[in-house]
Amino acid sequence: MHDFLSSYLGFENCLHTFCKSHLLRELVFLFEQHRQAWAGDLHDLFLDMHLCVQHRKARDAPTTEKEYQRWCDLYGRLLRAGRKANPLTPEQRAHPRAKQSKEQNLLDRLEGYDDAILAFLWNLDLPFTNNEAERAFRMMKVRMRISGCFRTFKARAAMPASAATFLHYANTVCLYSNTFAVPRRPPIPTSASQKHLSSYGPGGRAGDRPR
Repeated sequence: MHDFLSSYLGFENCLHTFCKSHLLRELVFLFEQHRQAWAGDLHDLFLDMHLCVQHRKARDAPTTEKEYQRWCDLYGRLLRAGRKANPLTPEQRAHPRAKQSKEQNLLDRLEGYDDAILAFLWNLDLPFTNNEAERAFRMMKVRMRISGCFRTFKARAAMPASAATFLHYANTVCLYSNTFAVPRRPPIPTSASQKHLSSYGPGGRAGDRPR
């Protein structure tokens, strides 16, 4: 789980889903600053989805196909409202790579990665945000940025191996972020145990869902 930083999407042979906390902040901005009514409605829809998933987790009851489709219909309806409120200009139609507005860029992401964004609805093991993971490493990363390193071997030895691996990975991504190819919709490998998580590929649409 991550935000929409393009370098993350360059990683293949792994599953991608997106943090809804980042999306909620963007939707609040568009609603409050740009007066986009659809953004406020989508913000509320995400919160309703989250509440529904929490109730299902408490009852250990997976989301049904019918309920998942209902959420998708509501989601798609709001995206269509967003497109209607932010149509392409004649210049944008003439030049496909012309600069877009913040609203149009967000709509592109919401439409292009809809399966990954909504994956938390039918895979209850997926969290709604990655806030917990970020908080777990935040103070350690702050310390490294302030001091530049761990000053003693004792402090380094006390750091869990998983944290060390994560920090090395994060630093590598920052260092080589410009070298990763970023496909529009990154392919996800399919296996018997991950069939419902690998529902899209380049140009593809949703596949089988668990019932």
